Amino acid sequence: MAVIDLSKFGKTLRFKESENRAIDSVKKKFNRSDNCSDRPPAAASAKDSFQPEVLLSDLLSPACGMTEEEKSAYLQRIRSKLMAGKKLTDEEMRFLQAECPELYLQAARVQSMRASFEQQLKNCKSKAEAANLFSHSMSMVGKEDPMKEAITAAYQDAYQEFQHTGEYASLPQNAKEKRENATNG
Repeated sequence: MAVIDLSKFGKTLRFKESENRAIDSVKKKFNRSDNCSDRPPAAASAKDSFQPEVLLSDLLSPACGMTEEEKSAYLQRIRSKLMAGKKLTDEEMRFLQAECPELYLQAARVQSMRASFEQQLKNCKSKAEAANLFSHSMSMVGKEDPMKEAITAAYQDAYQEFQHTGEYASLPQNAKEKRENATNG
């Protein structure tokens, strides 16, 4: 059993008196004193299973401090955003990973497919090629895919975003126009 000595942290970080009291409280709660023989076995067993990494993980969770209603509302906002084809933030993905692992896996797949599609759009040499890529990608979404709605929405959103870029505006309409511009230029 490892003993956690928090006194060094108080000196190193120059805690104020009120913070020292907090450290003393933590020490009393989690440090094992020399006279443990009077404790019942269950109490010692619970103390022995104390895992700081689990507590830190809980504290670092995006859901830390949220009530069940807030978690539910946040999850619903994320689900709506995902189904609308929008990009999810890293924080939203971490929340899903911690609170709804099944949806996290589906969201990660949709986000990955969107990122791949966006990269393919950037490699297109003409507007017609981009349109063909969009049509082909949409047709490849499985009819029975549980995330079909989210995937098609992600493709549509990514394609619309691409159409509003300067990169898209500078593309020729088709390969023939590109060849003509190269010959005339």
